[in-house]
Amino acid sequence: MVSPSQCEEGPSQPKENNKRKFTKESNTSFKVMSLNFKKRTHLLHKPDLQGVVVADSTTYPTVCLREDSADNEYAFHIMHDLNHQNILSLKLLCDNKLSKDPTSVATFVEPYDGLLWSMVAGDQFADKCDHIPSPELQNYLSQIAEGIDFLRKNNLYHGDLSWDTTLYHGSTVKLAGFKSKESVMTKEEAQWYDWTCYLAMLKYVSESALALSTSDRNYFCGDLDSLINMLQTLDRTSLSTIKDTVFEHIFFWKLPRRLKFFAHTISLKLKDARFRNELSKSAIRGKSWNVNCSPEFKGLLKRMNNYQEAQRQNSRKDKKGKATKNKNEAYDGDSLNDYVRVICGACTHWRQLQAAASDVYVVQKDPQEPCCTATI
Repeated sequence: MVSPSQCEEGPSQPKENNKRKFTKESNTSFKVMSLNFKKRTHLLHKPDLQGVVVADSTTYPTVCLREDSADNEYAFHIMHDLNHQNILSLKLLCDNKLSKDPTSVATFVEPYDGLLWSMVAGDQFADKCDHIPSPELQNYLSQIAEGIDFLRKNNLYHGDLSWDTTLYHGSTVKLAGFKSKESVMTKEEAQWYDWTCYLAMLKYVSESALALSTSDRNYFCGDLDSLINMLQTLDRTSLSTIKDTVFEHIFFWKLPRRLKFFAHTISLKLKDARFRNELSKSAIRGKSWNVNCSPEFKGLLKRMNNYQEAQRQNSRKDKKGKATKNKNEAYDGDSLNDYVRVICGACTHWRQLQAAASDVYVVQKDPQEPCCTATI
């Protein structure tokens, strides 16, 4: 960790393997070329003993200036000693000569663009069919979980995780705002508190979606709420495995896994009479689902019916020219089995559907356990 008194000598080389490895250049002290809190981006360069160095943004490292308190030693320790893409890196710590507060320090950190929530707020947390999560939100929350777990593996914790302390640079999440909890809880409790804060971030997204929903636009939070409910069933005994448990949830499924699940797993289940019986008694949809649905789903259903009709035409005669029994009956709007058949069929034949219409968006937004979301 770099203290104000060390900034002229440069940081010392950490001994632990999980800590940052400094290059020869970063062991040389940096000189502040500008110090102005109104402009968050600053240029630093190492002293040139041979002559005067001219500032050049193409050759000198760009950093961001943050004002902090000198007693925030725990945060400085994390940002300086740990090396992880999702943890904001501290480059330099020195006295803040622009502040009258003697406890204020100037921290120079790696570049960042702003608060992560600015990239998520509004309708950016949902996909084209208002299904949460959007690919971007899924990616951001995945990175946050990776950062939390990395801290735990290094016997540390965040201590104050929220949308207000989480930054981003490009498409990379940067955890910041670390806070010591040693006076109020044990280290294990603090590590579990990080996941409690993560849960609160998920709830905030759900609440925001509900607040933004209208009669014309209703965000689907089935996957998100399912993830929230799952996290609420866990306790501290799952700390070592919670990240893997979270990533196994459907909320974090990528497109290939969603397609495989419905095209293979559920399609095979539909051959099981007991499964079909349970499905027919479920409440995932009401009757006339082919009428009481979104315009996007109606478009999908139309193309699926066209595809089924083409299949029926091709199978009316066998090789000998004899009529064969048609196995592809039209979809029944009052049958939940047929409702699931539509989804599974769309996932199975999405490439054929793509050839017919490039603007179809496969999404099933209504049941408790929604199916795949895929542009086809």
